[in-house]
Amino acid sequence: MEDGHGEEKNQVELQQIEERVEKDNEEVVVLNDEVLVEEEEEEEKKKEEEEEQEKEDTSIEPTTRRAEVKVAVTLVSHNIPLAFADHLSSLFKECFPGSKIGKKYCSARTKTSAIINNAISPYLLNELVSNMRSKPFSLSTDGSNDTGKEKMNPLTVKIWETNGAAHRFLDMGITTGEGCGTAATIFSKMDSVLKGHSIPWQNCIALSVDNASINMGDRNSIKLRVMKENPSVFILGCSCNIVHNNASAAGAVYSENTGIDVEDLAVDVGFWFKASTKRKNILDDEKQARCVRLREVFQDPMSEIHLLFYQSTLIIFTHFNLLFQRQDPCVYLLHEQVHIVAFRAFRGVNVDTVDLRDEESQLPDSQLAVGFTTRTTLNRLDSAKKFHVAARSFFVKAVEYATAKLPLHDSVPREQDQLNDEFLEIQMMEEEDIPASIWGEA
Repeated sequence: MEDGHGEEKNQVELQQIEERVEKDNEEVVVLNDEVLVEEEEEEEKKKEEEEEQEKEDTSIEPTTRRAEVKVAVTLVSHNIPLAFADHLSSLFKECFPGSKIGKKYCSARTKTSAIINNAISPYLLNELVSNMRSKPFSLSTDGSNDTGKEKMNPLTVKIWETNGAAHRFLDMGITTGEGCGTAATIFSKMDSVLKGHSIPWQNCIALSVDNASINMGDRNSIKLRVMKENPSVFILGCSCNIVHNNASAAGAVYSENTGIDVEDLAVDVGFWFKASTKRKNILDDEKQARCVRLREVFQDPMSEIHLLFYQSTLIIFTHFNLLFQRQDPCVYLLHEQVHIVAFRAFRGVNVDTVDLRDEESQLPDSQLAVGFTTRTTLNRLDSAKKFHVAARSFFVKAVEYATAKLPLHDSVPREQDQLNDEFLEIQMMEEEDIPASIWGEA
């Protein structure tokens, strides 16, 4: 009985164990199903997030590329080394942590260089060439120093665009060989650049070069070769260089009359003593030739007059020179600027027609415009006559050189001057007073 009862009890316990195991298995299956569902939900959610991120990245991709292009252009525009681009990606991420564009920005020097050379440059060149094929333009070129095997003759363009006249770079104009600096080689390069882009010479209305003989000479020069392609081109030498030489020529005449060369004095005082304590300490040496020459200048009371005269007068040529470095056209102001120089020593006459060496055309000594400080200092000395002769010769030579070298008699500056006067007159009119023909031409 007991054995039967024990066996029955064991069967019951075994059955209970099996039921618990079965129940546990069911619970495990349920848990596994739940885990699988959660994993599937997480994967689906992750996939959705990745899709959203991809859509977001795609939406800001153009904006990010635009930012990289903008930065590249800024670096070039301000002559900032492209190596600086290596620091910008991490810098933007740190400075703008909430910016999606800042996080996506990624352009170091290699990519920045590629953007400039392979994207921006071709685009701008195509735009420029397209405009030059259909619009009038002017060219400028100048050669580099002869220090290498190649000579650079950068070719720049001034052309009218939507926002007004613009200066643009066309080609580096590199020439090589023994004749790389000759007029024939340089013009051949200019011609090949224009014709290579199918740009007609007929659209070129002006050429600006310096005053070297290969550019402006009367035989075998770039000027003659360009005019052979288009006879109506207005070719202008460097007015800034002419104004500089103008002041130098006038100063040479002044030095002949006074016996003092300011350029030599500047070298003696500045260059000779600038970097040498030893030389400064031998200034009192009675035998050293340079020291003797300087002592004579310093002891001469007229030296102050000469320096004050130059201080008062050379500023005119400085302003004259700066005028031609402006962005807007100003060649029509040539006459006005030459007259500003002439009015310092001549009566109100036309310098184009009067004999400048005629004393009747010149102001008396007391009215020569030598500067207020120069005049008051001169009144204390007794050498005024010699100074006035030198000052007068300075102004005569300055005006003679300007009228001989500057294109004062060219029709283009005169026509521009006339157009400017007419434009100013129209600006002063009331709108209803402007003739209908003007509105029609506009």
